[in-house]
Amino acid sequence: RVLECWICGCLFAMPEQLYLREKDGANGFHCPNGHLLGLGKGQMKKLEEELCEVRVERTRCRLGWEKAARENDRLLKQLDKKKKK
Repeated sequence: RVLECWICGCLFAMPEQLYLREKDGANGFHCPNGHLLGLGKGQMKKLEEELCEVRVERTRCRLGWEKAARENDRLLKQLDKKKKK
């Protein structure tokens, strides 16, 4: 796999197996000019943020559903009262 150092712009090759290990959060690697780089932590941070967003959306949906269910119950009670009259 060919990568570009995001510090100096140097292009260099990395074996696929090493790339996959780094992507899973290994300790990092150096470009040919000695800059310390890493793939895993950035990807992990991105996934953690995405998980947080999904949890927030799930909570919003649950609260919306609960509100709709309460409103539905209230309307059904009103309907029952009108039917009894």
